[in-house]
Amino acid sequence: MSRNNRRNGSTPRLVRNFALAAAIVLSAVALSQCRMVQDNLTGVRAGAGRLSARSTCTKLCNSAFEAAMRAEEARHRDALRACDHDSDCRQAESVRHLVNVGQIDEARKNCKRACYNEGAGGGA
Repeated sequence: MSRNNRRNGSTPRLVRNFALAAAIVLSAVALSQCRMVQDNLTGVRAGAGRLSARSTCTKLCNSAFEAAMRAEEARHRDALRACDHDSDCRQAESVRHLVNVGQIDEARKNCKRACYNEGAGGGA
C-alpha cells in the first residue's frame, strides 16, 4: 500500500482521535472543577449528612476518572495503529499517553480533594 493511500484512509481515524482527545481534555477540566454543594440556606441538614455527600462526590469522581481512562485507552490504541511500524511515531504516542494519563489522574485527585474540603474555609 502506498503512503498516500494510508494517509487518506486514516482521516476518519484522525478525526476520531481528535474527538477522543477533546473528550479527555473536557473530562480533565470537568474533574478539576468537581465540587459537591448543597442547596441549604438555613444551615440545617436534613438527610444522611456530610459523610454521604462525600461518598457520593468521590463516587462521581471515580466514575468520571474511569470514563476518561477508557477514552484515553481507546485513543491511544487507535493512535498506535495509525503509527503502524513507525517507531518515532509510536514513541511520541507513548509519551503523549503517559502525559494524558497523568493529567487524568491529577484531575481525579483534585476532584476528590474538593469532596473533602467543603466548608473548610477559615471564615471571618
